[in-house]
Amino acid sequence: MAGLVDPVAGRLLDRLVHVVDENKSLLEEIKNQVDGLLVEMENLIAHLDPASRNRRELVDQISDVVMEAEDAIRKYAVEKKNHKDKGLLRYLEMSDYSSRISDSVKEIKAIRYKVREIWESNAAALQALIDHHGQPQPAIHVMAPVMMEEVDAVGIDSEAKLIKDRLIKGPAHLRVISIERMAGIGKTTLSKVIFDDYEIQYEFFTCLWVCVSKMMNLKQIFLDILSNFTKNTKEFQGMLEEKLADKIKEYLENGKYFIVVDDVCTERDWDCLQIAFPNNNKGSRVLLTTRVHDVASHASSTGNPTS
Repeated sequence: MAGLVDPVAGRLLDRLVHVVDENKSLLEEIKNQVDGLLVEMENLIAHLDPASRNRRELVDQISDVVMEAEDAIRKYAVEKKNHKDKGLLRYLEMSDYSSRISDSVKEIKAIRYKVREIWESNAAALQALIDHHGQPQPAIHVMAPVMMEEVDAVGIDSEAKLIKDRLIKGPAHLRVISIERMAGIGKTTLSKVIFDDYEIQYEFFTCLWVCVSKMMNLKQIFLDILSNFTKNTKEFQGMLEEKLADKIKEYLENGKYFIVVDDVCTERDWDCLQIAFPNNNKGSRVLLTTRVHDVASHASSTGNPTS
């Protein structure tokens, strides 16, 4: 790897990181794609030698990609903010909104493929790195970065499809599906593949992601859920957890919802959370992930968690 990061390319990357940070709270639904783009850009720039002969051409290509990515991210952030600002009226436009989410994911993917094309078309030059003394370094095998979604999806496509079928099909009553795995064995990755799936986003009126930690703060989780439905959560701050759960149920009651509850540690945590999820007989679903077998069995509607 080159000893120094090209200063111009480095500033371009910093600019893109700034745009992402600036809009971070609005990018959750396309976070995987944006994070993947940043990783791939960082890898490319790390291998760009300021002394290489085609450095200017490569920097120009990187600049084009960065500007395109900035435009795509800002455009998505504006769409997301406008959607949130509509309050309850936004639920009348869920189909159009889901379509725009899908378009944004495709746009970021297309930009990531452009980064990959830069790698592939300049592979020889990227291998010819030069040290500070002008002497050639030993040959370095520079590979185009593997697309993150390709890595994440390896071995889980069929499993994701099975779970997706269970989410979309089946009875009208609320169904809880548990994924039980040890730490680091991909339960969150699998859940994200399912959560980000276009058919899932289109099928369900409301899609929410709830992250539970070992020291679960139930009130904060309920407030975070409510923030998806209303900008003004100040009126809820003084409420007890039971009242907050009732408010969430009011918002969820009339639509088909899908909620991922990630990394539940105890049966008690699940019992406290589930009071906010109404059985509205609209085909609503909860996907729960846990490392604990007893939690998975306790929460699962069928008693048979996916392991």
